[in-house]
Amino acid sequence: MIHPRTATLPRRGLLALAPLLAARCAALPTEPCSFAAPNRVPVAIAGNLPFVPMAVNGWPVTALLDTGAERTLVAETLLPALGLAQDPRRRAFQTGATGRTAARPLAQLRRVRLGSFEIANHMVAVIDRPGMNGPDGNPPQLVLGGDILAQHDLDIDLPARRLTLHPARRCRLDGPPLPGRHYELPMRISRNHIVTDIEANGIPTDCILDTGANLVFISRERARSLGIGDAELAGAPQRGVRGINNETQNLSLARLRTLRIGPELHRDVPVFVGDGAPADLVIGTPWMGQRRIFVSYANLRLFVAMPAGMPAAPSA
Repeated sequence: MIHPRTATLPRRGLLALAPLLAARCAALPTEPCSFAAPNRVPVAIAGNLPFVPMAVNGWPVTALLDTGAERTLVAETLLPALGLAQDPRRRAFQTGATGRTAARPLAQLRRVRLGSFEIANHMVAVIDRPGMNGPDGNPPQLVLGGDILAQHDLDIDLPARRLTLHPARRCRLDGPPLPGRHYELPMRISRNHIVTDIEANGIPTDCILDTGANLVFISRERARSLGIGDAELAGAPQRGVRGINNETQNLSLARLRTLRIGPELHRDVPVFVGDGAPADLVIGTPWMGQRRIFVSYANLRLFVAMPAGMPAAPSA
């Protein structure tokens, strides 16, 4: 073993490393983030899911706020009202709640408006109809997904029925614009999904934070590794769910002994087990609906405001 105080690099090695170190330092943002001009959008809740008002080509629509959707989706029934047609030459692959992947046609929206934010000539995938109802009792015309959401830093405050958007940019994020106590979770992006690390039954587990899911969902394979066997699931209560593509799947109810999210420790947590999960675990509005969350896509930072009276988990 080389003692660290006596280990040296040849001069040629130092010279070779210099450009890499300089590039690394230059890549670190120095300008502090600013949240001076927030874009606030009201949120309505129906079926424990969040919906936001938007406009497409000047036409007012209701959209499901779905951080678990890889891209924005438009209902086929809306196209005639917008004077749009599907583009049969271009398709996108969309995976639904049953795990089946289908090629969906694309359509180009001339103008998409969310609060004060507007985007032009945006391509979205066309689906038959979303499999849930919005605040007016009808399916939403749009599913607002990660392709548009990732262009912002998001302050998702479902308890206060509010979504606040800030332009996403690389900057020095010293802390989130959240009042009171908060904690930070590790964050990475995979196909526009917000992915973090949690512990289920004491085992480190990948997790997607999904405002478009009104349950906690776990893949069948991951359930087995957590001690939830097929025999237990065979006699478990079933719940039918309908996904974005209007397809259905029966999920089996199980329970996690513990679920640790940052400093929060939850016990005897109900989860639904099925096929087609984009990650080991998907946490939806049973948890997200009770918390204010700040997501910076550009800086890969994820903060959670601690609910009042929430006990911290004991140290591992």
